[in-house]
Amino acid sequence: MTRKWGSCSSRGIVTFAEDLADQEAGFQDFVIAHELLHLRVPNHGRVFKALMSLYVPDWKRFNVHKRVLPERLP
Repeated sequence: MTRKWGSCSSRGIVTFAEDLADQEAGFQDFVIAHELLHLRVPNHGRVFKALMSLYVPDWKRFNVHKRVLPERLP
């Protein structure tokens, strides 16, 4: 995985970037909860956001788009 911190496929396969282990614990919790919630809620609608707030109350403080994965050599 090179461009995302995590993903959840439509077949229910959840994967995470190796570099996630180097991030702060709160951000790790956010990414893990986000991907695991996609096993039950496929979109980012109201239900998804409510569950994110339940499991990771401060999830909105993490701006995933500004956290860039480190460059990897081939």
